[in-house]
Amino acid sequence: MIISASRRTDLPACYADWLVNRLHVGYCMVKNPYNPAQIKRVSLLPEDVTSIVLWTKNAAPLLPHLAALCHTSTTFSTPSRPITRTLKQILQIKQA
Repeated sequence: MIISASRRTDLPACYADWLVNRLHVGYCMVKNPYNPAQIKRVSLLPEDVTSIVLWTKNAAPLLPHLAALCHTSTTFSTPSRPITRTLKQILQIKQA
């Protein structure tokens, strides 16, 4: 099973500790956004999960917890956006 997580909420940026806790516990409960009364238990056990895709604008809060993700293939997907002048300046400094 492939878990595509944090499209509704940026889990790595805002809830890294919660995500790591859920991975250790081995499951999470997910509400259907169209029918909040419908709640599904999703297994996060290594034998059930092939890959986790985390959608984030800031993966930094999750980086200290990468060991919790090592049992499966994990992909971080970030939105593409124009490079700002500040970012261009940082990149130029690092290249120098």
